[in-house]
Amino acid sequence: MRTKANEKTIFNSKVKAKRKSVKIKICCEICGWDGHGNQNLVIVHHVVPTAVGGKNEESNIILLCPNHHAIAHMIFHRKNGEYNGPQTPKLLKEKLTKYENDWQETDLKIKIETIALLDKIRKKKAN
Repeated sequence: MRTKANEKTIFNSKVKAKRKSVKIKICCEICGWDGHGNQNLVIVHHVVPTAVGGKNEESNIILLCPNHHAIAHMIFHRKNGEYNGPQTPKLLKEKLTKYENDWQETDLKIKIETIALLDKIRKKKAN
């Protein structure tokens, strides 16, 4: 009988076998972070959650750093037991990359606006 623990063990064995057989560099597939040499810090993420029918297969997993893993769960969480996020690792990469680029652009705008505001305050105090 297959239990959740058995399935996790089977899945982990498959992932380890994949890592060894393919000889891939274990790192986040979005940013390339490698856990500073500690591969255990890189997270194997299910694109489609197993709780809603996602499989423990290579076509449904992506390697993510803790930051991108948290973002993936934040953006693509289940609503009312349904998952409406990306269905493939490629689509998940595209969505996370777009999210990150949008965030960096917004962050830069905020920094520029803050600097302009601080300059305005300094000039006002100088007068």
